Amino acid sequence: AGLLIRPHPQNAEQWQDESLFAGVENVVIWPRRGANPVATEARAHYYDSMYYSAAVVGVNTSAMIESGIIGRPVYTVLTDAFSGTQEGTLHFQHLKSVNGGLLYVANNLNEHAEQLAGNYQTAKDPKSLAFVQAFVRPNGMDTPAAEVFADTFETVAERIPRVTARPSLIQVPWRALLYPLALLARDQRD
Repeated sequence: AGLLIRPHPQNAEQWQDESLFAGVENVVIWPRRGANPVATEARAHYYDSMYYSAAVVGVNTSAMIESGIIGRPVYTVLTDAFSGTQEGTLHFQHLKSVNGGLLYVANNLNEHAEQLAGNYQTAKDPKSLAFVQAFVRPNGMDTPAAEVFADTFETVAERIPRVTARPSLIQVPWRALLYPLALLARDQRD
């Protein structure tokens, strides 16, 4: 099997050494400097990295959820080195538990290798689908999440009472005194 290592854009420095995996077949670090998938081409490469993978392995990142949306099985290995960013975070607990969890979790590398060997599949991963249905698309797979978010945001905003702040009696004369100074300062700045 080929292995694509896609460095997280904030942790790409550790993958800069060209000798990493030198002489090891079927292993590629790409993009070696990491890439923040915000530009069109970078987003396309990011998506393709997941779409054309049989499985995705990560520590704790949004790419895990995005891989689940595409239908890929998502794996992780619990380690002491990453315990703060894994077991120590609420969202990682969601990745492990919501509707059966998204993640195939291993406690060591041997268990991880066994999971990868035993769960290779070409169809969409049922764990990923169950997680996405519960966590990402709880209103149905065909309901756009952006619309649900916008409707929810508007509903909550309507419930918040509008309060207009009125200056106190002491603030009124101070504002009258300081206003010309503020205008002068603005003019000096410009």
